[in-house]
Amino acid sequence: MELPPETRTAFEYLTEEVPYFYPPLSCQRNDRVLDLVTRSPNVQTEYVSLPLEQVLDVGCGEGALLKLLGDYVGDTVLTTLYGLDIDESTLATARHWYLDRVRESGDLRPSPLCVALYHGSLATYNPKFYHLDCITCVEVVEHLPPDVLDQVLPLVLGRYQPRQFIVTTPNVEFNIHFPELQYGTPEAVFRNHDHKFEWARAEFRTWCEQGAADYGYTVTYDGVGEARGERFNPEVGDVGYCTQIAVFRRSDTHPCPPRPATSRVRVPSQSAVEGESHALVCQVDLPHFDQVLDQAEIRQLLTDIAIELVAIRRYSVSLTFPSEPAPEDDNVDIITFDFSHFWSRSYLQNVFKRPSTLREAFADHPDFHVEEVTCRDFNRTFSPAEPKYEVVWRRPTSALITNGTSDALSLCNGHSNGWAPSCWSSDLNGWETPDG
Repeated sequence: MELPPETRTAFEYLTEEVPYFYPPLSCQRNDRVLDLVTRSPNVQTEYVSLPLEQVLDVGCGEGALLKLLGDYVGDTVLTTLYGLDIDESTLATARHWYLDRVRESGDLRPSPLCVALYHGSLATYNPKFYHLDCITCVEVVEHLPPDVLDQVLPLVLGRYQPRQFIVTTPNVEFNIHFPELQYGTPEAVFRNHDHKFEWARAEFRTWCEQGAADYGYTVTYDGVGEARGERFNPEVGDVGYCTQIAVFRRSDTHPCPPRPATSRVRVPSQSAVEGESHALVCQVDLPHFDQVLDQAEIRQLLTDIAIELVAIRRYSVSLTFPSEPAPEDDNVDIITFDFSHFWSRSYLQNVFKRPSTLREAFADHPDFHVEEVTCRDFNRTFSPAEPKYEVVWRRPTSALITNGTSDALSLCNGHSNGWAPSCWSSDLNGWETPDG
């Protein structure tokens, strides 16, 4: 909803006319939180998937982060998403634009997912949120009045005790890059008319570290929104990120007791308002794919998709697969694919649920194997800290393209994405089209 002109800040005018960040800061923020929710850096700075199942987004608004989490398909399999907000109108938007549309679209998820939206205050205790895997609080704390802000860490870390708690908030020091905010002067304004405060980095860290010490958590810091580009003053020193992020992780020396069978739990702290619990706005079980393929169907499915990928490579500059004859067999070609070209296909996500299961299926196929790579040029780059894989296919040179899909591919696909036009040559090395 657009704010009346008299209540909109200079920052809101400024960022809508000429954006400082690309992608937009809100997108960078949600993408980074998604990354932190689904993966965790270990001591070797490599990334490992977290076995998360239940996540709560406090101050979920219109559900942008919930949608990202709901769309995520990877080795982290989410089963339950909770959203909590005090604004009924934004919850109605979240319900309509996400839950209702997803449910009515007919699209299937790889695995079951329940999404529940609640209306109410963060200061109200909800037993359903006890001992979740992760709680996120994105750009919320700066909107809270002092009496509610004082409840955040005692309630979340002391009573709910999640394995991970992620908080983002503006870094007021970064406001020096926005002249209209008049940072450092008596006329300074916040980035949003509803902000009750904006913390400097030291203030944010003091708040976080006190809570971590009180409730048995460790805390690390991150951020998004760097001062890059011609809009930023290069003479300004290091003022950190535009958005600062804290990631609390429950310490192994302070384990949380197992989640009880009943949702009615008693915990020692009475800091939160008991009152009436949050009102359930809606709860939806999203439709999911539950067909099981046997080994023969899986092997045929993988072969069909590999043939399909090779078939379209001539017409896509983004698909380039190294190909060379096998040194020990003149009748076999070695073709290498980026693993993501397979995993990005929704019907493979539906069948295998997570990337590790798909890699196991390739390992079980006599014509394929998967190799972990540090870096390979598939027309893109990636961080060496993130494991990447390539699929190697020992393709018989006599392999043919078939018109239509296999039964397995048709079943998973629901349409003819696996179909190869009859005008294409059946010889994989030819690829003739009607016009030559």
